[in-house]
Amino acid sequence: MCNRYWATAGGGEGYALGIAQALLRHGDVELLTPDGVDWDVVGERLGTDLDPFGRRVAPFDDPLRMSQLSAGYDLFVNTTFATIGTCATDMVLPRVPGILVVHFPFRVDDGVNGIRGATLRAALRTHVLDRGPAYEWGPGFTARERGDGPSFCWTDGDAQVLLWIPAGRSFAVEITLGSDRPSATKVELSTEDEPLAAAKVEPGGGWPVVRFTVRGREDRSPVPVRIVSDTFRAAEQVDPDDYRMLGVQVAGVRIGNGPVARAVGRALVLERAFTLRRVRLYRAVAVNSEFTRSWVRRWWRRDARVVYPAVQARRGTAKSPLILSVGRFFPPSRGHSKRQLELVLAFRRMVESGLTGWELHLVGGCQPEDRGYLEQVRAAAASLPVSIHVDAPGSVLSELYARAAVYWHATGLGEDPARAPQRQEHFGVSVVEAMSAGAVPLVYAGGGPAETVVEGAEGFHFRTAAELAERTRAVIDDPRLRSTLSAAAERGAARYSPGAMADRLDSVLEEVHARR
Repeated sequence: MCNRYWATAGGGEGYALGIAQALLRHGDVELLTPDGVDWDVVGERLGTDLDPFGRRVAPFDDPLRMSQLSAGYDLFVNTTFATIGTCATDMVLPRVPGILVVHFPFRVDDGVNGIRGATLRAALRTHVLDRGPAYEWGPGFTARERGDGPSFCWTDGDAQVLLWIPAGRSFAVEITLGSDRPSATKVELSTEDEPLAAAKVEPGGGWPVVRFTVRGREDRSPVPVRIVSDTFRAAEQVDPDDYRMLGVQVAGVRIGNGPVARAVGRALVLERAFTLRRVRLYRAVAVNSEFTRSWVRRWWRRDARVVYPAVQARRGTAKSPLILSVGRFFPPSRGHSKRQLELVLAFRRMVESGLTGWELHLVGGCQPEDRGYLEQVRAAAASLPVSIHVDAPGSVLSELYARAAVYWHATGLGEDPARAPQRQEHFGVSVVEAMSAGAVPLVYAGGGPAETVVEGAEGFHFRTAAELAERTRAVIDDPRLRSTLSAAAERGAARYSPGAMADRLDSVLEEVHARR
């Protein structure tokens, strides 16, 4: 199982460990991890026994090596679908049956719409995304530049072009190089298995073309073509202030013949839309909610199986007049913010309107770059009965879950779900944890929590901060209602037990085996 962010021990990592535990029913599980993870901290924060799992440090900064590593397993589960960032070329391509676990998809901009002609656009989309050969830049290339001739990318002396070739078919390939460098160099092209071609590039020698033939792999994964050359300092040739080490220019790639192949080779279209091809290399896609599933269908043209996270039940005790909210502190500009600032302001309005004896507790981690937002929250909470717990240990969080009578979750508040669905909560593990301890949940009426909390029976939904304050006051002022909702919330949390997750995951495994 692959996850780049074990060290953060957040909801996504808890989801991944729940899947890993369910997989133990079928065999041994090894966790692929970056170096330097404090597993004692991860286990304590997530309340998970990590002894049953093997662990292996993996090359997360090199998707190609990760792909090669995957060949040593019977099943590859990717729970960090983009290992470096949110783009197609970062997605690990499994060499064995694979499951792609998606917390939320990134939007694919296929780059086709800027090309003139509806017929050509349709042909390109079919050619690149579905059946025809195509290519994309792999590791080792700079951003595209433009000089006196055609546009090009520099290599760093050892780069890879990924060729998508239909399984079992052979295609002629042409790679156009550039010669704007201070000295001659030999350029060697090879795959992992064999040398393909070689050329000598002379300074000022125009745009030489290297030709060879490549056969598509039976597993439909791309063929990496390695381009190796001597390097020079960019300051010698490009810019005195440019300290890059450069290899050789690559102006374009052409696979096969015909007008579509020429258009693909000339325009280098659809670099991000290779996401769709990469997703198809996984036999199954698992998502955390119906909300996420709907956006995978819309943006990736692929159906997915909903595997709700396994949420460990929290212990409840006699309730205190305490409102709890759990989540990392970061501003809305950085993604699906937990909106602690708006929660504090809503609580202030309640206090100023006469609420007494109640406390608001905010719990969550905070990255250094988000300290400014945390200070905003602290300033807004001045003089209020508000406690802020940053990087609290698991014991403190458990105690607060046990005592909390009400739970608030406001991710998505103030956002347009149609334009920015990624800013909604995709599932909301903390909501279910609070429910399991008997806290009455009040959640924003969008994203995963709106699907998790049964409105009016287990808690309430809200769309504005004013509505949150109003509905919370109704729960606080009616102990009988609060007790009824609390009991229903605790029962409802059982829908997200480890056993329920394991059963859902079994249906995903059936799909994986059926697609052999």
